[in-house]
Amino acid sequence: MRRVPTSLMIVLFLLGGCGGKEESTPAELLNLRVVGLWADHPEVSLEQVFTGQVSTVSVRSIDFHPGDLTDVRSPRSYEWTVCFSLGAFVRFECLDPSLALNVTTTVGQLDIPMDPESLFSLFPEALGDKLKDDEDSKAMTQALEAMTDGEKTASEVCPEGVGAACSDAMKCGDGLICDEGACAAFPALSPIPLAVRVRVRTEDGQERIAARSIGLRFAGEVNTNPGFSQFSLGMGTLDLPPVTDADYDCVQVGPFHQSIDEIPMSATVDENSMQIIKYLDGLECLEESEAERAFISWFTTGGRLENGSGTADYNENLLTLEKPSETTRVYIALRDGRNGLTMSCLEFDRTRVSQRE
Repeated sequence: MRRVPTSLMIVLFLLGGCGGKEESTPAELLNLRVVGLWADHPEVSLEQVFTGQVSTVSVRSIDFHPGDLTDVRSPRSYEWTVCFSLGAFVRFECLDPSLALNVTTTVGQLDIPMDPESLFSLFPEALGDKLKDDEDSKAMTQALEAMTDGEKTASEVCPEGVGAACSDAMKCGDGLICDEGACAAFPALSPIPLAVRVRVRTEDGQERIAARSIGLRFAGEVNTNPGFSQFSLGMGTLDLPPVTDADYDCVQVGPFHQSIDEIPMSATVDENSMQIIKYLDGLECLEESEAERAFISWFTTGGRLENGSGTADYNENLLTLEKPSETTRVYIALRDGRNGLTMSCLEFDRTRVSQRE
């Protein structure tokens, strides 16, 4: 278990009395809650699948129960479902429940096999009436057929030749399909992702359901998880690693004097982890930085947070500790506006140093 240097706590002691900021509603963790579903590969490309570059995707439930603040983490059971789905539009329901992968574990991690046989055994052969006339689904099916037949899809989101005339006699280039007399690009990202749902249960009868998707990419750069470059507590800085282990320990801050009741914090986004997103808007190729979409979420098990959310630029917060003697856990989540997620965790401990007279 990692601890913060005493020098940083001295800085916090000096700044702890500074405040006077306006109160807002924080994201409070009072009962069982899945704070986030983290995946080591938020997206995989079909090239990675077919060449074996990615053999598994590990998904981990980062969840909290009030019993976790004791010395022993509260036991859970995890009921996982993995299937192809239309995603959040249908609350991550499976296209075909009979083809879902169902696994129950006692740890919050699932390793999903990503070899072609395992992956495509989950894909419905017939997508049903509601999909058969959908243009994105047709294009995705053609892209899958191209990959499985050993043909090429485009390595670029904006391949050359988009918009060019085509016919049975005039074929389009690699990564393009002929659509009503004009060459169109395969979708860069499958409109039918792999959905991962988990039902978390604890021994005291609580349960929560969470879900996310794993994107399947046909073209362009694969989405990776974002990252923080630095955390600040008061005027000190802290190296805070991401939470990735299902049986993790948060970084402990303290023990420190009970007279400290306000802790200024900030989370700096690593600019190098922000990818450039390319996409086609009609026939025009556009670019956008993930930094424009990224947002930060803050969660606390006690006290009050000034801000429940923020952005790469608006990244400061103030934790007000209310009870004179308690352990308070704070989660900081960074989402890139796509599938990428990183999360870190702090525990502020005032229980081990008594108030001086």
